[in-house]
Amino acid sequence: MAKTIKAFFFSMCVFAVIFLTLFDAEACRPFGSYAFLEDKEGGIWFTEGDNNAISRMLPDGSVKSYPVPTEGAEPADLALDGDGNIWFVEMYGNKVGRLSNDGKITEYPIPTHHAHPVKIAVDSKGSVWFTEADSKIGRLKDGKIIEYPLKDGWPTSVAVDADGNLWVSSLVPSKDQTEQSKSTGKVGILLKNGKWKDVLKRNGSCPMNLTADPKGGVWFSDKCRGTIERIDGKGRPVVFHIGRDGFVQDMSIDKEGNAWFADRMRNRIGRISSGGDIYELKLPADNGGPFAITMTKKGDLYFSEILNYNINRRTKEGAFEEHIVVVDKRQGERKTVEGETCFIEYAARIAKKAEIEAERLEELKKMRLKEPGDGYSTLVENRCTLCHDLKRILLSRKTDWAYTVDRMGDYLTARGVPLMKDEEKAAITGYLNAYYSIKTGALQKR
Repeated sequence: MAKTIKAFFFSMCVFAVIFLTLFDAEACRPFGSYAFLEDKEGGIWFTEGDNNAISRMLPDGSVKSYPVPTEGAEPADLALDGDGNIWFVEMYGNKVGRLSNDGKITEYPIPTHHAHPVKIAVDSKGSVWFTEADSKIGRLKDGKIIEYPLKDGWPTSVAVDADGNLWVSSLVPSKDQTEQSKSTGKVGILLKNGKWKDVLKRNGSCPMNLTADPKGGVWFSDKCRGTIERIDGKGRPVVFHIGRDGFVQDMSIDKEGNAWFADRMRNRIGRISSGGDIYELKLPADNGGPFAITMTKKGDLYFSEILNYNINRRTKEGAFEEHIVVVDKRQGERKTVEGETCFIEYAARIAKKAEIEAERLEELKKMRLKEPGDGYSTLVENRCTLCHDLKRILLSRKTDWAYTVDRMGDYLTARGVPLMKDEEKAAITGYLNAYYSIKTGALQKR
């Protein structure tokens, strides 16, 4: 029992708040999305821990949610199998879930009590692998779960490489858990015979975020060393130094082999090019720290924020869109949970985003656009609602609405509706950019 409690506590520290300062707060709001993945049709699936759902977003910002049957399950990581099923882990539900193509959710209880699964991966043969806080890796196949104990330490992430090997990162804490430099970080492979093969093992290390690339390599971040690293197919590491002041919360690899990462402590996203150059994009000042991140096949980057309900998209061309996800269960009162903790660094951002969201929800309640007195809001409403309701605008922010307005013109043609004149397009674009825009910069080389 003591071992289970100790493992649960330390796993939580590794995943979310390792070696960071926390404080108790009465006004902290929960974040929504721990993980993203893209399906074959280009839909973006994401977990909603506070809404207890698995959800799918389309490029237009529309969202459909699938509630998890177990109340308070806290769904975390996601994985996609070859048949299009979505697999996920329930941190507090102590289960592995499958969302099938027909929208039905099936749950599989984990044998170990309080296993607290956080990360999940699916291999080409349909086996589902997941981390357990109690020094184990779980495998679900044909409805049965087998658990593989680690030699020591606690798993922090799992990934399946291009050759089907299961990689595991883990942390072996020192006896004095306050001494970060004495902890040991490991990256290894779970062999088909159930034995472990260590690839990297070193002191003062805390690897996490294992992410496989299409070239046979495996990436991971290491907060303790201030690095992002790649191990190639021959086990050789390449190290990229990004600094200990950041915290890489999630990573994604694009088809060109660039590694994208979410740095939540410094409120920015970054990219390590295939040539080894590091680029960073500082996000707008009112954002609450990027958390989950994924790169799509088209080259669009999606990411969530730790203290907001935003799903953000940065297109391949550099345009930025922000969607606030609103579903029935979250439209009511925000309740404060006694003993909830939040990051002192984000206190001002929480207050700012609360103001922004309150304003938008008030607009939603009235379902009216901002009216500056020039009459353009009426033009926008008359034109835009020919195809959809105003919610798409009220829940979105973009760096430039020109592309969206042009695309709307194409929809008008398809529906046989009179086309917009050039002066109408200019007026609508100008209005939306004035009242429903968000400013961001470009990726800057370090």
